[in-house]
Parts: sequence; structure tokens; C-alpha cells
Amino acid sequence: MKILIAILSCVKFSQDGSNQAARNTYLQEVKKYPAIDYKFFIGDGTPVEDGLEMSRSFCNHELLDENRVTLGINPYVPREDEVILHVPDDYLYLSWKLKEALRWGMDHGYDYIFNAACDTYIDIQRLLNSGFERQDYLGRSHGAFAIGGSGYWLSRKAAQCVLDSPIYDWASDRWAGKVLHDCGVVLQSDKHYGASPEQTFCCAPEHRDPIYPTSENSQITAHLAEAPGHYHHSMMYKAHEIRGKNGLNQRFNNDGSEKLRLATSEALCDIPSQVRVPGNKVDTCSGHIGESQKEPVKPRFQRRGLRSR
Repeated sequence: MKILIAILSCVKFSQDGSNQAARNTYLQEVKKYPAIDYKFFIGDGTPVEDGLEMSRSFCNHELLDENRVTLGINPYVPREDEVILHVPDDYLYLSWKLKEALRWGMDHGYDYIFNAACDTYIDIQRLLNSGFERQDYLGRSHGAFAIGGSGYWLSRKAAQCVLDSPIYDWASDRWAGKVLHDCGVVLQSDKHYGASPEQTFCCAPEHRDPIYPTSENSQITAHLAEAPGHYHHSMMYKAHEIRGKNGLNQRFNNDGSEKLRLATSEALCDIPSQVRVPGNKVDTCSGHIGESQKEPVKPRFQRRGLRSR
């Protein structure tokens, strides 16, 4: 069984340290599992037909469109773990990016694809123990669709349904959910994927800390920001620091992970106060942790590798 973690990114996030923050934190764990790969998917700025009218329905899109950096204007050489797609690269065209990322995954023989965003923090072992292989469509539901920022699973069957459908909604998670519903693919909702307090699905007035994966709960992912305009890569280091202080390194007993945890701790404390992420659950540098859910999870897969279907 081949698994792909597909991270929808952009040139801006590759250049400003957002992609690197994911590499330095939770993606380190991917190396322990031969059956898993990850890729960052970036658009080259190629325009699409009928995209403008659809994008005008997006609330506050002027703010979020500041993330746009096209390859034609700023030549960019992708890293080994980055895939360039012939689609626009800004937030308003995520549905096109999702569709082409799924096509890439299908063409490369992946059986399951976990779709995530750059502001999705993932506990890799819990992700693998989540029972995804028994579902075609799994994630945290918001009505009829799985929330994209929390991350969601698609089987090859589900991915093919999305590939076969025309794009009629700018919001990739909502569009995929509508397509899958029409195809008769049932969403299996799981609250352990990326709880975000008071999620607005647009522009929130202020940042609110998510529920981070810790040893005291069974959260699988955390959606770190409620809109791209609010995300800073310090949030990823913060989430990893919290996870590390709550058993990540002890669980894996890996020297490399321990060194990474210490490095991220120092990096967080070096972040200027004016760009640190506000939040009342955790004081990042002191390590004070507030209340969290206490739902222990029993591991199903071991580090040695994934069980075949």
C-alpha cells in the first residue's frame, strides 16, 4: 500500500520558510515509514478558463490574494520534494491545484492520498493508525465535506471521482465534498482531525489556538490558522514544540527527533515578540500547557512499516 501526503502549497510559502517549517518538524517522522511519501504542490501561474467569475464570490479575497507569487515573475527552482503544476498558484484556485495534485498522485500509483495544507500539523503515527484504509473519504466534517485545513483522506476510488468532475467551486474541500456526495462516496467524519475553535472558513478577526496533538489527547492533526493571511511558520514550530514536550520524542526514542525538538525550541524563543503567535493555551518558551482533551489512542501500526491490505 502506497500513501501520499499531498500538501497544497505555493511559491510564497516555499520562499518564506513555511514549507521548511513542515520539513523541520512533523515531516521528519515520514522518513521512518517506507510506504509513505510527501510532496508540496505548487502552481506555476498558468491561468485557467472561467476562474475569474468563480473567484469573485470569495470573501475578503483581496487580502488572501497577497499570497500570490507567480513563477513567471519570480523564477523559482523547486526542491526535490516539490511538484510544479500547470495551475494558478494563489488561494482562490485551490480546486485546480487539488485536482492536478490528485492526478499526479494517481499517475504515480498511490493507493491513498492525505490532502493537507501548509498550516496543517500532523502526528504521523496517529495518522497511520487512524483506520483510513477502511474508508474512501475520511476527515473532520463540516456539513457534507471534510475540512481541508484539517486534512482528509481519499482512496483511489474517491480521487478518481474528483478527477472526473468539472470544477465549479473555488473552495477545494467544499468542491471535493460535493463531487463525492454526488458520486455516492460517504464521508466518514472523525473529530480528531484538526479541531479549530470557531472556524469561520474565511478571515477570522484574530488568531485562536487550535487543539494541538499531545500525549494527553488523541488529536491527529491541528489546523494552525483559519486563513492563509494569518499563517506564520512560527505556528508550525510552536505546534511541534508542544507535541515534543508531551511525548513525541519519548515515544519514538529517536536521537534525531530529540535534537530537532531542542532546535525548534530555541528557534521559537528567538522569534521576535511582534511576530510570535498569540494564544492563551501555551506559553511557547516557558512550555506552560493549558487544559486539553484526554482521549488516549491505541497504536495500530508499528514503525516497522504498514500492514498490507
